[in-house]
Amino acid sequence: MTRRTAEQEIAAQKVKADLAAQKASVKAAAYADTATEVLAALTEAERGELTDSGEVSRYVRATNGSKADALRRLRETFAWRRKERPESLACRACVQDPQAHYMHVVGHDSLGRPIIYSCLTPVKNRSTAENRTHMIVTFEQAIRLMPKGVEQWVWVSDFAGFGMSDVDPGMARTFLHVSAEYYPERLGHFVVLDAPSVFNVLYKIVKPWVDPATTAKITFVGVHPAAQMRSAFKRLSFSDELIDWLSDEIEENRNRKIVKSKVYSYTQLQHIAATPGEFVPGSGSGSLAGGHNIYGTRDFMDRLRGNPAALKPAAPAL
Repeated sequence: MTRRTAEQEIAAQKVKADLAAQKASVKAAAYADTATEVLAALTEAERGELTDSGEVSRYVRATNGSKADALRRLRETFAWRRKERPESLACRACVQDPQAHYMHVVGHDSLGRPIIYSCLTPVKNRSTAENRTHMIVTFEQAIRLMPKGVEQWVWVSDFAGFGMSDVDPGMARTFLHVSAEYYPERLGHFVVLDAPSVFNVLYKIVKPWVDPATTAKITFVGVHPAAQMRSAFKRLSFSDELIDWLSDEIEENRNRKIVKSKVYSYTQLQHIAATPGEFVPGSGSGSLAGGHNIYGTRDFMDRLRGNPAALKPAAPAL
């Protein structure tokens, strides 16, 4: 057997890429036809419950083009929304204690996708039910902050502070269920940041529950060396500004003294958004030199300033 020349190898790769593109095009066309059929099958009242023009297509993609499954899951989601009212849901645990949770939108990547950052180090509340509520609130906030044409978010989950007591398959399964059932095709990427060895125990348990398409969106990233972490973020379409912000945030969340002083106040964020020109540089006395804003990147703050409607209403004081 003769060895292929470099030109032949390039030609073979091009043929392979062209075939893949043709297959994807045919699949996309079939999904579009199915989405039209699903939309036609919905009642007028059900069509009024759609959150945006792309929702039907997301459910069709999530069900691999099955009209029956897409219809069933859409109707299950409609029923869930009527019961839970996620668009007006608020995290009361964070009203009682602003240090209860630490998961929020902090910026956008170069593709316009909202970036959700979470970390366990500053977290005091480990309740599955209340963390579920906070996650839904964050997802709804991310959707409100999506520019036109953007459908997905990226979640950077910092596992600093993760210990054996956090190996909770029940909480993981709850998070997976809500994400997959009621927010399909919303996750663009999930970054597992600095996962300790004990995390492998949880991952081995939950991995069989994760759809292969979702598994393909998971990337494990370490924080050392810093240059390697930055390169990983760059490959995920993160801007230099976002990478700088994340680097400072990650450093802060590994400093016990700073963590104790960190308070993420949604009410304060709303005040910032409602006050054009105001910028709050830093999380308190423990901020890094130069001032690190825990609410997000400067680009993110610029998007919010003078636009309080972009934020969800806060929970009333208890």
